[in-house]
Formats: sequence, structure tokens, C-alpha cells
Amino acid sequence: MPQAVSQSAFLAQVITLLFLLLRISPGYFVRAQILEPTLVTLSSSAFVDGKALYISGGEVSPQGLYPSQTFKIDLSVSWNVNRPVFTALKLAPPQIYSPGAMSADGTKWYLQAEEKGFLYDVLTDSWTHLFSFPGLRPFGRVGATDPSTGLIYVPHGYLNADTTVSMLVLNVTSGKFSTNESGVTILSQTTEYAAAWSQHLGGMLYVASSGMYTYIPGSGWKNYLNPKDMIAHTKSCLVAAYGGSKMVLF
Repeated sequence: MPQAVSQSAFLAQVITLLFLLLRISPGYFVRAQILEPTLVTLSSSAFVDGKALYISGGEVSPQGLYPSQTFKIDLSVSWNVNRPVFTALKLAPPQIYSPGAMSADGTKWYLQAEEKGFLYDVLTDSWTHLFSFPGLRPFGRVGATDPSTGLIYVPHGYLNADTTVSMLVLNVTSGKFSTNESGVTILSQTTEYAAAWSQHLGGMLYVASSGMYTYIPGSGWKNYLNPKDMIAHTKSCLVAAYGGSKMVLF
């Protein structure tokens, strides 16, 4: 008799477990699968040192396809180069070549797409539509975040009525933006640029084919290096190292 009771109890536990598994959202199993991202160009990304690289959107060339994918590469653990630790995230709005930047605390990712501003919450894996505005540029390279104020600067973030370009400045806390027109002449020369914040300089370093410039809050734009003194480059990336005392251009 005790054996029969034991078997009945075991069967009841199995049935209960199956019931609970069936109630779990199918999305749970999808997220648990190994992610194989589509190889693209012109995707948007944001980097949190020692934690993760966030990637979204992009284009499959030369077919001109735009796959819907948003994921992160875990940088907090070790992994084999042939099998990075990918994790699927809540899909971002469709976009290609869109500017954006990570917040100073590494928990919010700002992204512009289709004349709209969106904010991704790392902790809740969710997107929030902040605002829509005709002047928001749906394409660009990248933004830079001031770690002391938390403001995000997007050099080519706003298109003026006369087709010149202004810098968009986002307050992540309030979710509102303003425009800075002090660098219109510099920014309107090209759409190809790289930018990163340097704590050493106390501002943003901006690199384009027209030259290398700095933007210091309160002081504005200044020429930092002339094109003739620079190595030729196109569609480059700029990364700050050692607090911005070294800037890596590649």
C-alpha cells in the first residue's frame, strides 16, 4: 500500500510539473534557444564596458534586406570566439544606420528611428517611445554621453528647416531633447563621422573627413586636427580608452 501511495504522489507531481510548463509563455523557450544573428552592415550598437554590447537593425547587403533583430553580446563572462554569448532582446523599431548612445549608468539605450526617439530599458527589456518630431534625423552614426551630466549628444541628430544639421541633446531623465546649433557649419559638411566622449578632454571628440574637432559644453566647437594631419578613413569608429586619454580610431 505505501508503494502505491508513493507512485500516486509521484504521478501527481509529474502532472503538476507538466501543467506548469504548459502555462509558461512559448517566448520563454524561444529566448532560451541559442541565437544565431543575421550578418548585417550599418547596424546600431551601444557598448557598456565589461557588461554587454547591444546591437539592433542593419542591412543585409547586397540584397537590401532589413532583418528585425535586437540582441546583446555578454561581455561579463568568458566565451569562445566561435560561439559568443548572444541573447535575444525585445525588438527595437525597424531602423538602419540610426544614431544613438547608452546612458551614463549603462541602463538606458537611446535610439533614433523614423523621426522618432526611443529608449530601451536594460533592466526591464522594454522600449519606450519618447517623442516624434519631423526634424529628427532617422540616420547617422553615433552619439556620445557626458558621464558627469548624463546628457546624450547626437552630432547629426537634428535637421533644420534650411537642411543644415544641428546637434541633438537628450536629457535621459526627463526624456526631452533640445538642439545645439553652434556647430552647424562643421556638422553640415558630411554625414560620415565618428564620435566619443573623452573625460580627459572634458567633452566630445568628433572625427570626419573634414577634420577632427572637439565639443566642450560651455565652450562650444573647436578645431582639433586638420585633415592633412590625419590618416585617411571612411565609415570609422571611435572608442575612448583610459578615460579618454587615449582615443582609438578604427
